[in-house]
Order: sequence, then structure tokens, then C-alpha cells
Amino acid sequence: MRRSLKVTAWSLSALLLLLLLAIGSVWILGNTAAGRVQIEKLTARLTKGQVQLSGLAGSFPSHLTLEQLQLRDAAGVWLTAKRIELDWTPLAYLEGRLQIDRLHVAAVEMERLPQGSSAPGSGEISIPRIDVAEASFDVLHLGSELAGAPASLVARGSAHLRSLGDMLFDASARRIDGDGEYELHLHFDEKRMDASLKLHEPASGPLENILSLPGLGALQAELKLNGPRSAEQVEVSLLAGELKGHAEGTVNLSELSAELGFSFESAAMSPRPDLSWEQAVLRGRWHGNVKSPNAEGHLDVTRLRIPGAMQMAALSADVAANLGNAELHALVRGLKIPGAQPRLLEDDPVKIEASVRLDDPARRLQLSASHRLFSLHGQAVTSGEPSATVELKLPNVTPFALYAAQDLRGSAVINAQLDGYPRATHIKLDASAALIPGMQIWAAAVGDRARLEFSGVFKDDALSIENLKFTGRTLALSANGSVSARSINARWDVALADLSAFSAALAGTLKGSGSVAGATTDLAVEASLNSTLSVRGSQSGTLLAEAKLHGLPSAPSGTLLAKGSLDGAPLQLDVAMERSIERSVHAVIHQASWKSAHLDGDITLTVDKAQMHGQLAVGVAQLQDFQHLLGIEVAGSLAGNVALRPDGRRTRGHLQIDARDVVLAGVAGTAHVSGEGFTDSFAFKAGVQIPKLKGVAASLEASGNLNLESSEVSIADALGNYRGQDIHLLAPARISFANGLSVDQVKLGAQKAELDLQGQIAPALKASASLRNVQPALVNAFLPNLLSAGVIEAHADLHGTLPKPLGE
Repeated sequence: MRRSLKVTAWSLSALLLLLLLAIGSVWILGNTAAGRVQIEKLTARLTKGQVQLSGLAGSFPSHLTLEQLQLRDAAGVWLTAKRIELDWTPLAYLEGRLQIDRLHVAAVEMERLPQGSSAPGSGEISIPRIDVAEASFDVLHLGSELAGAPASLVARGSAHLRSLGDMLFDASARRIDGDGEYELHLHFDEKRMDASLKLHEPASGPLENILSLPGLGALQAELKLNGPRSAEQVEVSLLAGELKGHAEGTVNLSELSAELGFSFESAAMSPRPDLSWEQAVLRGRWHGNVKSPNAEGHLDVTRLRIPGAMQMAALSADVAANLGNAELHALVRGLKIPGAQPRLLEDDPVKIEASVRLDDPARRLQLSASHRLFSLHGQAVTSGEPSATVELKLPNVTPFALYAAQDLRGSAVINAQLDGYPRATHIKLDASAALIPGMQIWAAAVGDRARLEFSGVFKDDALSIENLKFTGRTLALSANGSVSARSINARWDVALADLSAFSAALAGTLKGSGSVAGATTDLAVEASLNSTLSVRGSQSGTLLAEAKLHGLPSAPSGTLLAKGSLDGAPLQLDVAMERSIERSVHAVIHQASWKSAHLDGDITLTVDKAQMHGQLAVGVAQLQDFQHLLGIEVAGSLAGNVALRPDGRRTRGHLQIDARDVVLAGVAGTAHVSGEGFTDSFAFKAGVQIPKLKGVAASLEASGNLNLESSEVSIADALGNYRGQDIHLLAPARISFANGLSVDQVKLGAQKAELDLQGQIAPALKASASLRNVQPALVNAFLPNLLSAGVIEAHADLHGTLPKPLGE
């Protein structure tokens, strides 16, 4: 036993000796030049370079001086402090408190706020006991990124912090390069809370930029809080630009209740470029605790613009709470939304109703919004494990379909369920629609049985798709995988049970599957399709297609293969693409043939559309091969080629197309098109010769310029002849196909007659036409002996669509 005690005593003695040696070593190192350098290096290493010390001196450890301190984050240095003096009591730290007798900093340069950690905080917030008897900053310089414009202040303060509920804190700052004063005093203990805050700065002061409200204006704010925790007197006054307001009353922090009244009003303001109003008023009162208050508030705002490019002509809202139930009634007039149809909801008001039980631990929220075009109902659990369900009804999808550049008619119902937001949101979606097919071909496959089912999880800016299924009258699509801004990894399957849904000329089925994987800048795509196809009653055949591409979207490489039978004849397609050199892709059509039709080519494409070169050739020896597929009488032959070659820093293209002995719908003739130039200036010539059109020869010749970059055709000259009459273009005409089809004053003349046409032709019709000075001789050339005298003139203003024109 005595031996064990002796061993224990020696062990404790040795441990104590090692501890004293370690403390002594640090003490000695801290008071030597070499040791201080090592401390500076060790600090940088332990903080991974986020804290940089230089010029450490003084009497280590109680009196320290530091020539410079730098704080860094991933974006670089955000704070630099120079000539720091610190007097503190190291032994107090052994008692669990940080005691600083004096802290003096000659200059601080703060360029911006540090980048925050993305990791969410958890657990109860606690602080060590901190006593700072005196702290002073001779110059606190705020950089333009932080303050909007550079600002310099002098600051002083002291602090005695024991916990978040027990503290003494006094701080004041004053601008030395302009007007601005800031003062904060806190005195919290278990029984009382006393606080005062005073802010004063002119327009364009530092707080405007720090709060991200650069248009706030001159700021004058004062907060007073004093009294026992069960009866705190509160008074707040605010003057910020055109906004002024006041709130006062009493707060019982022990029972979380209050007796408060508030009133704020503002003339026209724009605190931020995306936030403004013409006039705003907010008034209300609060009586009772947070679970069962008796409260009311009223808000009126005119000409409100909020982030997201949304605007409201007027917003009126009333909030009332009584016996634990809180309700919101709001009316929005003149709502403008972002996108292609900002005025979609403007003509009719949006009514919003919401209610929540404040004494319900789950804080269940009921919400509804209604408009002539939609109705929305939802409920959410806002406390604990949050969740929400929403139902959206669209009695008429046409206005919203046009918003997405679609032509659809019908109705839709959308149900959504969200759980566990915001960290990991579990999403379930169930939508159904009864669609009447319009101009959109895919709508025919969906029909009145459209349904979308979706389940997935959104977490860390990535969407995990557990199940996505879209079905319609003949369409079935399913997919799963994950999608984020950086990568995609997904698989899909598609099936069309009846191709006749797209067109009465088609019959058969289509099945396909594929995958998309990789970074969004380097995607690999695989797809395979299998179809049984018959066109206009032709012999049914099987077509197989397979595509494998990688390096999408900037550097595509891969192959496209197809084979099978179409209209009783074999079809072969073999196309390969590979990235040959930097910024270029080499594409080769090894084989593309069906009956007498063939296509071949070898082209090198560049990302910037310059320096491309190669050729494409197409030929159809017998156009009657397409007669069954097109459903019209056709004969003759067709041959064409496109050649590309470098021309300086651009690519010059040459086009030649010739159609010989063509018979189309009983009319026989020849046609040719040729041209040469660049994508923004392609000069062309075109001509059609018809030996017999109702027994008389007819011809048309035209020349002009094609600009693919602006989607525009300019016709310089055009001359047609029929029954001995010349019909010519009186002035250059311009035709645009950038957004549909529109013409810019086409003027045609024949004898003394003139036809003028201008306006939009498609997708919507909005055009005018006039016909002037039509003499009998011109009419009789086409309809012999019809007129003997007089003049014909006509004018039309048309709108609607080309198949269904309206107007006068």
C-alpha cells in the first residue's frame, strides 16, 4: 500500500513538473524575439490562415502589443487592425472569465463583413464571463463595400458580460469625417432590463449600405427600455427619410405579454431599387400575451414594388387577433407579375385570407387566395416539424399557357405537399388537367387525362427525384435521379401508345429510355428509341434509334444511329461527332439513305460560329418516293448542296438547290435557289418556271439578302409574269421571322394597279392591306371581257389569326 502511494506521489510530482516546465517554456518563448515569431506562425497555422499576427511584443503575457492583426476568410482580408495594446489578467482565465483591463487600437480598417458559415447553429447560446474595463479605437475605417462610401469613426466602450440575461454594455461611436453618432447602453440582470439606443446619421450614411437599403435617407432612431422584467416601459421613435413612426407601451417579459400601440406612415420612398411605394400607412395595437392576444392592425400601401419584379397598384390588409385566433384579410389591386405576361392578373383583384391559432403548439396556418383566373387553398404547420399542403385550381389554363408560350385550352388542379422545410424539404406533387388540343402537338397526346405525380427531396440546393410520372391519353413519362446547379444524374422512360394522337396520318407506337449524367458543363447523354410506324396507311415498319453524346453542352461528341423500315423500304442513318481541336466539333454523316434519297456531309463547327468549313449534299432522284408519306401527288428530282469555308475571321457559305421536272398537285415546273455570303448577310437569288399554269406560262424571279442573326429577309427585286402581265416589286421589302412572321410594307405593282401589305401575319394577325387603281385592262387579262370601265379600290384591316381572320 505504501509502495502504491509512493508511486502515485512520484507520478503526480512528475506531471506537475512537466506542467511547470511547459508554462515556463511558453513564458520564456513569449518574451523572446524568436519565440514571438513562433507564436505568430503557430496562430496562423492553427487558424488555417484566418488570423495573421505580426510585430508581437510587450511583456508576455499580461501586457501585449501587436503591430498588426489581419482577419481573413475565403474571399481574402476583411479586417486589419494596427498598433494594438492589450492589458489583461491571464490568471482570471483559470477561473473561467476573460478580464481585459485595457484595450487600445490605433486604427481598424474593415472592408466588409466576414463570409458566414453555411452550417446551421444548434443548441443553447452561451458566452463566457467577459470583463472589459476600457476599450478604445482611435480610427475605425469602414470601406466602401461595407458602408457604401468610405467612413471613419472613433469608438469607445466597456462591457461586463456574465450571460445573455446579465450584462452591462456601454458603447459609443462618432464619425470624424462627417455627421453621425451612435450610442448603445444595456443593463440586464435577473430582475430588470434597461436599455437605450440612439442613432443619428444623414442620408447615404454607413447603416444604409450595411442594411442593404441604399435609399433609406437620413436616419434618426431612438429606443428606450426600462423597468422590472414584469413591467418594462418601451418607447420607440423612428425617422428614416419619408418614413416616420412611433411605438410605446409596456412589456411583461416574464409572461411574454404586452400593452403596445404603434403608428408608422410614409410618403413616396424607394429604400432599394427593387423596393418602393408611393404612400404607406401602418397602425395598430397589441394587448395580451403571445398565445392569446387582443390585437389589430391596418396597412395601406399604394404603388408598391417589391423584389421579384412584382408591382401592386394598391395593397390593403387588416390583421386581427382575439382569444388565440389571428386572422388576415388582404386585397391586392392592379397586380403585375414578372415574365412574358406581366398584366395577366392586373384587371381583377386578388383576395387573400389567412388565419392561425396562436395558442396551438403546431401554429396551424390556413391560407386562401382567389382571383378570376385561379383559386388557391393551403394549410401549414409552422412550428415544430413544419409541413404544408396546397391546392391550386385553374378553371381555364389558356391565359397561363400563353404566359409560357403555349397554346392550350382546358382546366387543371394542382396539389402539393411539403414536409421538413427549410433544411430538407420533402415534396409531393399531384396535378391533373383536362386539356383540349390546340396548336401544340404534344397536347393531343395528353388530352383530358393528364396527370403529374412527383415525390422528392430538396436539400443543400439539390433536388433528389424519387419518382416523377406524367401520364396522358397516350403518353407515359417517368424519371428519377438528382439535379443541382452543378450536376445531373437521372434516368427516364417514355412511351406513346398511339401515334395517331399527334396526327391522323400516323399510326403505331413509340418507346424510349435514356440517361443524363455528369457536371452541368460536361454532360453525358444516352437515349434509345423503338417505334412501329405507318404513315397514311403505308406498310408498318420498325425503326430503332440510338444516341450517345458526351461533353454537352459546350463540346459535344458522340454518335447517332438509326435503322429500320419506313414505307416498306430500309432506312439507314449513321452520324458521328467528335471534338477535334479547341472550340471546334467535327461532324460526319457516314450514311443517311432511304429509297432514292440520300444525305452526306463532313462539317467542322466552331463554338463561336467562325472559321467553320465543310460541305453537305442532299439528293432525291425520285420525289415520288415521298408521295405516300406526303399524301399529295409529287414527282421530279431534287439536288442541293451547302459549302462552308473560312473567310478572314468569319465563315462564308454557298448554297445551291435545284428542283427539276417537279410535279406538285398537278402543276409542273422547275425551281432553283442559290446564294452566297455570311450569317448576317447572305445574298440569294430564287426562281420558279411553270410552263403551263391553267394553260399559260408563269414565272417568278427574286433576289435579296438573308440575315440569320436578326431573323430577317430583305427582298431587293422581284418580278413575276402571268398571262403576259408583269407583277413587280415597287420598293425593297423586309420580312421578319424573329417572333412569328411580319412584313414591312410590301408594295407590288401591275400596270397602274398597286397592292400594299404591312403588319404581323403570325402567330397573331394584325395587318393592313390596300389595293388601288385596278383598271379594267388588268382584270380582263385574267378574266377576259369582264369589265369595260371603272376603277377598283379596296382596303382591309385584319386581326385575329390567319385561319380565322377578323376585321373590316
